[in-house]
Amino acid sequence: MPRADATSMASETKTGKRRWIGIMFECCAIYSRLYRAPGSTEYRGRCPRCLRALHLPVGEGGTDSRQFRAK
Repeated sequence: MPRADATSMASETKTGKRRWIGIMFECCAIYSRLYRAPGSTEYRGRCPRCLRALHLPVGEGGTDSRQFRAK
C-alpha cells in the first residue's frame, strides 16, 4: 500500500470515501473490513466476534492487495 500523501488524504476527506482492506479473521472464520483514519499510517480493527485486535502498518512501497488473512 502506498504511503499516504497530502493530496490523497485531502481527496479522501472531500469525497467521504475512506481507504479500507478486507480481512478474513481465521480465529472465528469471519470477514470484515478495516478502515484507515485520514492521516493515519496504519489500519486498525478487531475481529467482530472475539474482539481480537489487529494493527497493520502501511509500509514503504506497499502492496496492491486489498484482501488479507489474520491467523
